[in-house]
Amino acid sequence: MLTRVRRRHILRGNGYLLLASAGVAFLAFPPMSYQDAAAWLPIAWAVLMLAPGLLAAAGCFVPRHRWEWVAAWLMSGGVGIYALAAWGQVMAEGTGHLGRAFLLSAFAVLLVSRAREVAKDSESARLAIAAKKAVAERNA
Repeated sequence: MLTRVRRRHILRGNGYLLLASAGVAFLAFPPMSYQDAAAWLPIAWAVLMLAPGLLAAAGCFVPRHRWEWVAAWLMSGGVGIYALAAWGQVMAEGTGHLGRAFLLSAFAVLLVSRAREVAKDSESARLAIAAKKAVAERNA
């Protein structure tokens, strides 16, 4: 039986695999609504979703939280760029793109939040290991 924490890691890892799949989709089928954007934009989204998505998924499945931490920052950049493009469409074309702009902005903020959470957990674990080592040295 999987522990509750392990199930969360597997679920989050699958979410990251979906983000990597979005990167593949950006490369294979660039978004039609952004045809006026620079040619590098879908490539940037693809790179900032595909590689970090795979890295974060691996970090959840292995588990290596540092991998997820690095990847979450990169993916938040990719989603943030996508959000800015959506906000640009809101300004240029009107409120028809407002829902997508808010959704992408929220997702970018959630990825930053996850990156900060993993960093905090990693720091706490590092301090606990250092304290345990210090106690062991003192008792030896």
